[in-house]
Amino acid sequence: MLTGENRRQAYRCSVADELSNARLRTGLRNLKVSVRDTSRDGYTIAVTQAVADRIPDKPILLDFNGETALVEARGIYQDEPGVVRINFVRLADCTKYKVPSNWWSIFVPRTNLNGDPTLPVGLILAFLILSTCLPGTGDTLGTAPRVRWVLNNLWQIFDETIVRHLF
Repeated sequence: MLTGENRRQAYRCSVADELSNARLRTGLRNLKVSVRDTSRDGYTIAVTQAVADRIPDKPILLDFNGETALVEARGIYQDEPGVVRINFVRLADCTKYKVPSNWWSIFVPRTNLNGDPTLPVGLILAFLILSTCLPGTGDTLGTAPRVRWVLNNLWQIFDETIVRHLF
């Protein structure tokens, strides 16, 4: 029975035959192979004995399903007559990602939506304060005298600390 880490290592996903086409890049040669299953750590491929003999014992690139991975052979066994299965472990992801670059992207601000919410909250508070200070709204709600008092006090503090010490 598999427990703990062994269970995780044993988990593998089979690949359908129509999706199993892959390519091993060994220097200047490209070897067509068939990926039989994948796991979180690597792949199992099926090849003929002639192709298996041409696979080197060093890390090579595997192109499969639009991704490129640096892999290394860890195990080899004969499955059926004429078919050799090779287990590869994934060493690194080498997929090249294209960064979208358009001429209009210089005009779009690059703001982080998951960043600090200080600016949006500050703008909302400023809008609420200014809307209660409007001549009609502030007088109706009774907030105009209080807001004026706060703004006058803030101006006095600013005047005493900043303006008088600098000039």
